Amino acid sequence: KGKTNLVESIYSLSLAKSFRTSNSNELLMINKDFAEVKGIFINENYKKIIEIAFLKDGKKIKINNTLVKKTSELNNIVSALYFIPKDTNLLKDVPKNRRQFLNSNISKMNENYLKNIIQYEKLLKERNDALKALRLNFTLIEIITNKLIELSYEIFKERVDFIKKLNPLLNEVYKNISLSETQKISIRYIPFIKELNKAEYEAHAKELYKNSLEEDIKKYKEAKLKEIDSMFENFQKNVNNIKQKINARNNSTIKSME
Repeated sequence: KGKTNLVESIYSLSLAKSFRTSNSNELLMINKDFAEVKGIFINENYKKIIEIAFLKDGKKIKINNTLVKKTSELNNIVSALYFIPKDTNLLKDVPKNRRQFLNSNISKMNENYLKNIIQYEKLLKERNDALKALRLNFTLIEIITNKLIELSYEIFKERVDFIKKLNPLLNEVYKNISLSETQKISIRYIPFIKELNKAEYEAHAKELYKNSLEEDIKKYKEAKLKEIDSMFENFQKNVNNIKQKINARNNSTIKSME
């Protein structure tokens, strides 16, 4: 009893999040303002105490009673991986889930990779916001896009290197399971852009972004128009409701006067 909670607690001490949900509020008990997990890690060189409080509006991380702002600092103390039955779906699941699996596991071993992923997601949001603006700033969009491309190349390199190191280990495990010396398996990483050379990679990426820019703008314009239509529709409904209430009140006043 409580085995999953124990595993989840250990995992959360390595990344300050659960593997069950990305919404920290779901970790809180009903009518509680926070949830807390604490772990003590001891080796020959140090003793580290990690405390993480999951709040309704965020989280607080302490290492040896000192507040830290960067989640990546946890990786220097504890590295945890988890495997659950649904992980087998990675083989047939959507690419997004496989990327998340790679990101989670590479981040355990490479602090810079985690920083790049966080920065990439931040820049991607900024680019999407810039595309949603009523007045498009193409200079800003280009600057953000170039930064995204630079980061995506670093992320791409680390993924290629991770798969390269993983395959020999994977074959050792498979050999023990299959009891075969001849059968081999491997994982292939097939990215959207395959050029290993940085200059070629960035040139290809810029071309793809340039070709998709018009379509991106169109997509966000359509979404904005739908949002405006929805707002206007709700406004019209509110106006009609107010009119009905006023008419009902006037009718009631006339009847009382009669």
